[in-house]
Amino acid sequence: MKKTVTILVILILAVSVAALSGCGQGDVDLAVRYKKAGDDLIVKMEAAHDDVETAEYHVSESYSAVVGQQQPGDNTLYPKFESEVKSVLSLLDSAKAEYEKILALDGVEDYKAYAKEMLECLQGANAWIESDMAMTSKMNEVITQFAQTGNAPDLAVEINTDREKGISFTEQSAGHYDAAYQIDKDKIHDTVPEDGRTPEHAHVSWREDPVKGVIVEWETGKWLKGYGANVKYGTASDNLSQTAKGPSFLYQYSDVEGHQATLSTTRPDTQYFYRCGSDGYGWSDVLSFRTSPAVGDGFTFCVTGDTRSASPKTSDVTEWGKVATAASTAKPLFTIINGDLVFLGFEDQLWPAWLDAAKPLMDSSVIMPCLGNHESYARGFFDRFVLPGNERWYSYDISDAHFICLDTGLMNYAEGPLLDEQVKWLTSDLERAKERGSRWTVVYTHRSPYSSGNLPDQPDIIASWVPIFDRFGVDLVIPSHVHYYERSFPMKGGQVVASSPSQYESPGGTIYMITGGGGVPLGDPVPAPWIASLAREFCYAVVEVPGRTGNTLKVQTKTPDGRVLDSFTVSK
Repeated sequence: MKKTVTILVILILAVSVAALSGCGQGDVDLAVRYKKAGDDLIVKMEAAHDDVETAEYHVSESYSAVVGQQQPGDNTLYPKFESEVKSVLSLLDSAKAEYEKILALDGVEDYKAYAKEMLECLQGANAWIESDMAMTSKMNEVITQFAQTGNAPDLAVEINTDREKGISFTEQSAGHYDAAYQIDKDKIHDTVPEDGRTPEHAHVSWREDPVKGVIVEWETGKWLKGYGANVKYGTASDNLSQTAKGPSFLYQYSDVEGHQATLSTTRPDTQYFYRCGSDGYGWSDVLSFRTSPAVGDGFTFCVTGDTRSASPKTSDVTEWGKVATAASTAKPLFTIINGDLVFLGFEDQLWPAWLDAAKPLMDSSVIMPCLGNHESYARGFFDRFVLPGNERWYSYDISDAHFICLDTGLMNYAEGPLLDEQVKWLTSDLERAKERGSRWTVVYTHRSPYSSGNLPDQPDIIASWVPIFDRFGVDLVIPSHVHYYERSFPMKGGQVVASSPSQYESPGGTIYMITGGGGVPLGDPVPAPWIASLAREFCYAVVEVPGRTGNTLKVQTKTPDGRVLDSFTVSK
């Protein structure tokens, strides 16, 4: 039986605990205690400042209810103490990650991130602690013991600040002090380092109607006092006359704070320019995107997948950088990345390198990713990308084309309910697309119904979704998951229905095009009778969707150095 987790959080917070490096009046204490109670693991966090007015933040609800309160930028829980509430939410967010690991019986390897969160709760909005500490000894033991046996002793972590000495903290278990650490005063600074101020990794995605607006998201360091998430934008790079503001929120497992703003756009097929940032902290370069074309007009998009590194121990995504740079030269309206962006979605150190490599695409086009098995449903993915619907499966319309993203599930035991839930949604969504009169239907997902090599056909997906693809005449299904390029002949009911290698006139079937060569180490393809094209290459596909005066969809798959691996057309 799956354990439930209850969080009891009692925090007595100072109006301002920020000025640790200057004229702190008295000490700030923080204690975190774990206690076993039935099937629950209760955490009690207490913080107090002895010389100033205090406030209390109290949550005593189920775990899911607590998590449900954590909305990006939501400071309404206790508006008088905005920065303190952000700190509380950060601690709860960190606790969520720990409990997920406990329930998964994975143990905990490292509490460095958690230690930093607690310290930042104390420092508030002004100070920055320069430290590379990890609280690992007794916490590791306690959490691992709970995971294995369901029982654990009480543990306290006490943090004290001293304006003469700095910050010290100790771990205590069963009445004994087992570990002690000290951060000297000269390691506590008044401001965040300069390299944490300037916006990084700005990118654009669609949340609602692609004609009417986009969402811009970018990153900075944490705790920038008075930071306003602002975007200046317009249709000329030297006249950014429109403004938009939005929320800021903390990324999980991260030293990063995210910022978002929604830009309203009214002109179809128009290039907009924007820069994001905040006065006093700096602004990004001027970046751009194009709005969706009017119905009946043509457009181009790119697609690739499996852009991740070779292992969680490396953030080397050199090949992905080459693919992204080459794809950007096609000047796509948007780029689909069909899963496995990074090796582990919850390993925060993997995301910056990925986003750096994606910069050529993010600087000038919309990014629309989907979940892969390596994202692991982690907040690392959902923090960084704002997507339609529930963000796991969704759809949107571009001109005469209808695009659908599907979620192929995390693990085999979880797929049944997940796939069944999407069957109802997918059928309803395709009915609406049919009523709308969409000429082209493109589905992208991570795992493919049909594939060769060491990841063969997926019978669950074939049984759940392929009959729906056949019924509604889906033109193109674009997965990844296998680490090379593979394209089928048009298929219906599991059979090839058109045998031309590259030109299809009303083929009466769906083409399955795997684009898994986005940067991950390549696999070994295996030929099969239903495969029209196969290549063990890093690659991306460029898809040209015709306007009202054309009837032919064109696809070219290229290597980063410009070689054409495959090309085909579909006319109707």
